[in-house]
Amino acid sequence: MKVVIFSVCLLLTGALQSGALEKKPKVDRAHGRTIQGTVRDTSDNPVDGAVVALKDLKTGKTVEFITKQNGTFSFTELNLDLDYQVSARAPGLAAGPKKISMYDSRPEVAVTLQLEPVKTP
Repeated sequence: MKVVIFSVCLLLTGALQSGALEKKPKVDRAHGRTIQGTVRDTSDNPVDGAVVALKDLKTGKTVEFITKQNGTFSFTELNLDLDYQVSARAPGLAAGPKKISMYDSRPEVAVTLQLEPVKTP
């Protein structure tokens, strides 16, 4: 019996020293995910005033953001357990959609949306 207890103690000591029993850091679900990025035109310049649409692929709900002077946008406190789609548009130009999957565990996702001329039928 003493041998078994001694063996278990040795195994636990080795596991603790190797870090095998350490807790993995958890993603901060209280603050959720941030999707941020830049909208660029065909000459790779940032686009001020482009409309960036973020769509929740579960509910279909879409929110829009107008890019700042440096072409940037940011959507914060998003649910980590949902898929999203982000796209952009400006007069005669469009980009995306790009999908951000719930399986992408990054709390901060950076996206560049490159606008292209809209093709008319």
